[in-house]
Amino acid sequence: MTAFQSCGPSKRKGLTLWVGGTSSLARTYVNQFGTNNLVFTGVESTPPLWATEHGIPYYSLDLTVLPKQAKVAEFLFERYPNIETIVVGVRPLLFAAHIHTRYHEFMVTGLQTLLGMACRSLKTLKFVLHASSVAAVDHLQAQVLWNESSSHPLPDLSSYKAPYDLFKRRCEEEITEVCQHQYNIPCCHLRLSAIFSDEYGCIQCSALELQCRVGCYLPLRIDCNSSANVSRAMDAILSRAEQRQAQSSHGTEGNVNNIKTVYYYTRPFLLNQPVAYGYYLQEFRKAYSMYFVSVPVWLVTYFVALFHWLASWNIYVGLPYVDATDYLLQVSARDHCFDCSRFAQDFPSLEEESILECFVRRKAVLESYRTKTRGKRV
Repeated sequence: MTAFQSCGPSKRKGLTLWVGGTSSLARTYVNQFGTNNLVFTGVESTPPLWATEHGIPYYSLDLTVLPKQAKVAEFLFERYPNIETIVVGVRPLLFAAHIHTRYHEFMVTGLQTLLGMACRSLKTLKFVLHASSVAAVDHLQAQVLWNESSSHPLPDLSSYKAPYDLFKRRCEEEITEVCQHQYNIPCCHLRLSAIFSDEYGCIQCSALELQCRVGCYLPLRIDCNSSANVSRAMDAILSRAEQRQAQSSHGTEGNVNNIKTVYYYTRPFLLNQPVAYGYYLQEFRKAYSMYFVSVPVWLVTYFVALFHWLASWNIYVGLPYVDATDYLLQVSARDHCFDCSRFAQDFPSLEEESILECFVRRKAVLESYRTKTRGKRV
């Protein structure tokens, strides 16, 4: 598959509502499968330019104030009563001035309300797919080859220190409770790790760009994936889910058409074993044919430790972005690799690209964005 080739039209036939459709993952999905049978919602008052250019129906819906916007949601479901599947792709900002706020709680409550309205209003609704995260099982602890039935019990909610991790965990619980338990609508939580997406501002690619000229080979095993791979995985799940209503009970291990409630898909199947984070930096440099200078790992280790010590005092100072930066550095200082064999077994024909192919394709896609923008200015 060349850099500009997409996967062609989606195998989905029914209408899909994407909650959080302004995300970079949603844009990659559109790059891969087009815009057919998609409706987006987002917190922004207007859709991003790329969504407008594609003519994707868009509704501004802020989950944190959903009770005040209930009529918007009601109108949405009245306008599109034939929605068959819903994608939940919302999350608070990973890099924000202040992360220890109640914003996360309001988002969870709004999502709970929205899904309840959808399950009651949409008679055709068959399935809900949640773009979840490994953060749901506490990203501030090391995670080594965990799987869906791991012996590691889910942490107690009171033990979570990061608001983002707590948010993802609570989203999983509320989606399962509302959809499966209250309304008998199957759902799936696709737990993802770092994703390299088709956007200039991709936080994961931005981190690589900061290290590509001067950086170290970090030996920690951290799973990363291509947003194109994730988009294809999501489309495969949605396509299978809409084939027919579930014909069996929807317990934690069983769902519609052999779709489990929880999957890890944190790196390509092409990577049979976890790889060091430094591997992704190497592949990024290859894609851009870069020359670089290596620095010792201990220098980075001491910097992260020093920053964490300084950040521990920020509770008294409240400097912006310090807590968010500390969280991201602490996550990167621990192993995070998973056993994705369950997803590989259930979706063996999934077409993937390698990490190097991802970076080469992304480079070409971003250049196509720039060319299109320059063309409009002429």
